[in-house]
Amino acid sequence: MEPIDNFLEASEEHLRQKLPTQNGAVRAGEITLEAFMAWAESFLGAYPASLNDRELAKRALTQVFLVINSAERHHIEAGAQPGDGLLATKGLDLVQRLSTVAGHPPFPTAYTYWLWNATNPLTFTGTEGERYFNYSVAATNKGQGASNEAIRSICSGDLPTGTTQANDAIAFAASQYTKLRATYEEFLKHMSVDNFLAGWRQYLLHWHVNGLKHGPINAVNISSAISADFLLGTVESFYETIVIERFPYLLDDDRAEVVVDMQMDSLTTCLLRALNIPVERVQASDMATLAGDFAAATTSIKRTGFAYAALVEAVASLSAKHYGLIHTYLVQGQKGYSPEYLQSLPVPAGSGVSHTGHGVTKRIHDMRQRHPVIAPLVAAIRLYERSYAAA
Repeated sequence: MEPIDNFLEASEEHLRQKLPTQNGAVRAGEITLEAFMAWAESFLGAYPASLNDRELAKRALTQVFLVINSAERHHIEAGAQPGDGLLATKGLDLVQRLSTVAGHPPFPTAYTYWLWNATNPLTFTGTEGERYFNYSVAATNKGQGASNEAIRSICSGDLPTGTTQANDAIAFAASQYTKLRATYEEFLKHMSVDNFLAGWRQYLLHWHVNGLKHGPINAVNISSAISADFLLGTVESFYETIVIERFPYLLDDDRAEVVVDMQMDSLTTCLLRALNIPVERVQASDMATLAGDFAAATTSIKRTGFAYAALVEAVASLSAKHYGLIHTYLVQGQKGYSPEYLQSLPVPAGSGVSHTGHGVTKRIHDMRQRHPVIAPLVAAIRLYERSYAAA
């Protein structure tokens, strides 16, 4: 093993054991902020200048950002201004150097905290809840990525709509969302409200550096989740604006893939084309009329429609569970705390980590539940299915 590999392995293990303890001690008043900062500066100052391999730099960034974000939280809770903790670590030059080597922005993202930190993850708190959230984000990225790959093969024309292979691809995509729903069902077994609302989430802070404000680590800034909506077609115009605002938090290759997916025909478009039903007719017709249009399709296209409806329902079910967890952990969860305590939190409970209100999340959830084209199309397919079964 090379010396730098040895260094990163040792620093990773040190951080795994030490950082949760240090963070807990600062917050409990067992050690001073000055003592924490002395440890942090020593840790960050040890990284070798010769670290110039991209994969190794990615590992190093995960470690470095965890320490710097911890310092930022402790400074804010001590009354400092946003950004003071970042500067106090004296680690921003290291961040710039490692970020350049890694091809990553000079601030923490979903890549550094979750996607590059998925196996035996480093954490702020060492709690089961934080580790389970890490696991769920990685699982969601993997599941949606696999689903996207399957759907993309139809949207690109590699698998013609209506073929057995296309139907199998859609069924596979739906199965990924069903598995993820089961993962989300387990949250309450692994993570308390307090651990989420007032625990590790409070380390996901905006970065204020050199007069600039960068958004915090946020699970919505993952390309697989963004592409999923465009490939299925569950997109309204307001969402495109939101997605473009997320581009700075994606790596170049992922951002390029999202752009391609945004421009590609969606699975909904492919199905409507195969059914010979214009979008305008879907929006203007009643359910019985649309069900009649679906009845005129070939048997193979009907099978595609059934698989498509199951996928849309699985996606909507996962979205509903996700929004339900937000309600449980944040909307309902904050009722157990005093207004003064909630006001003191660096990351507010009344919004996402980006300080965007829960109303925006609800609007995206509703887009997936009640899309003006997809919802009536699926309802018509299910109406035909029930009528056929009853005949």
